[in-house]
Amino acid sequence: MLGLGTLVKHEMKTVGRKLLPFYGALLIVSILFGLTNLGISTVGVFGAIINGLFGVLYGVMTAGAIVFTAIILIQRFYSNLLGNEGYLHFTLPVTTNAHIANKVISAGVWMILGMVAAGLSALILLLFMVTPAELMEELNWVLSELNGQLGAARIVIAILEALVLMIVALGEAAVKVYAAISMGQLLENHRILGAIGSYVGFAAIECILAGILNHFVPVYKITELNADGFTIFQIEMLVTLLVTALLAAIYWFISYRILDRRLNLQ
Repeated sequence: MLGLGTLVKHEMKTVGRKLLPFYGALLIVSILFGLTNLGISTVGVFGAIINGLFGVLYGVMTAGAIVFTAIILIQRFYSNLLGNEGYLHFTLPVTTNAHIANKVISAGVWMILGMVAAGLSALILLLFMVTPAELMEELNWVLSELNGQLGAARIVIAILEALVLMIVALGEAAVKVYAAISMGQLLENHRILGAIGSYVGFAAIECILAGILNHFVPVYKITELNADGFTIFQIEMLVTLLVTALLAAIYWFISYRILDRRLNLQ
């Protein structure tokens, strides 16, 4: 049987041909924007116009790092599993769960890479404004303040928990979109409308559940127990992680049932 690793490898390569050039262009634009910022005071009106154009382009591309990534990932899921390519993909010796896992893993990795590219571009611009020594001095000050308030062990724990939550949240975000798209294809003549409606419905249900948790679950009233801030943070992180993981599992099940039992290829 074809392995999940092979699917992920192929998916990463295919998506990378579209997204990596875009991320590279974003970094180049951030360098050009930084360079024009340096010389704006000496080149006059023309230089200011060029700088403004690069500023607008940088802003658009920074937003695009997220939007374009999402569009590509959604298009890949739809065309591969619900479009004409689905006839080929579902003849492969791979389970439906493997197909979903492939898309979720790829989506998570590319969303992280998109955030990394946006973060690197911001760092490049920052280095045009301050020296590396000044940046390190500010970073050391922030770390020393955090260390004084929390301690090194708590900082490491908080960072690790935040990373785990981010990974789970990205997976949940991806599989929620995939579940909405899968439900949308049940409406043969209104697939896009059905997908949008399903996604809005999921978001509304999540808001209702969040309100119920916030009102009824004692975890959110733990301040009455005089717990310290870090303990409150730990409990809230745990609750958020569990709820996010549960939602991801539900969306995964929805996607699986539809793709495995009620697939309607276009």
